[in-house]
Amino acid sequence: MIFTALSSPHFKEIIAIANQVLGKGFLTSTTLKEYINNPNKKALVVLMDQQVVGFINIDLTSSQQRPSVLLNEVDDLNGLLNIALIKQVIVLPSYQKKGFGKQLIQKIIEQNQLDNTTYLCIAWKTGNNIPIKKALIHNGFNVEKEISNYWFSDSLQYQYHCLVCGAPPCKCNAVVFVRNTTF
Repeated sequence: MIFTALSSPHFKEIIAIANQVLGKGFLTSTTLKEYINNPNKKALVVLMDQQVVGFINIDLTSSQQRPSVLLNEVDDLNGLLNIALIKQVIVLPSYQKKGFGKQLIQKIIEQNQLDNTTYLCIAWKTGNNIPIKKALIHNGFNVEKEISNYWFSDSLQYQYHCLVCGAPPCKCNAVVFVRNTTF
């Protein structure tokens, strides 16, 4: 198993995995390009036998530049020095439930250790299942709140197809997980 920074040769495999586990069109090469050579956006890929089997990306910001997606969702962000928003954690289905998600989260946190950082993850909830929940809890995250129909407007705007809902709009809920870190 090798962890490496995202590069453009990984895009095709990452998008194929994302289409399988997140839904068609959710993750695009345009989005992935934002994570190359941007000091405020970081991404890691995990390789097995030179094949991409997992991917994680985060956005680094401050409370003054709070991600717009969280403006009214998490009340305790004001005054925080650093915020790291985990955008996606995806693992090839044949490698799921083998610790790859846990390790991707751990590695991205290790590589982006900032003083007084609050890590956030907006996790997909389907029915009563939150696929990434165990990996987040293992890495010190706690549930903050649930948001109904979280991807409704976004799915309409970007026309991606949810695995559960199908064609837009997506009516799935999200659960916000938080990890506070002081180094």
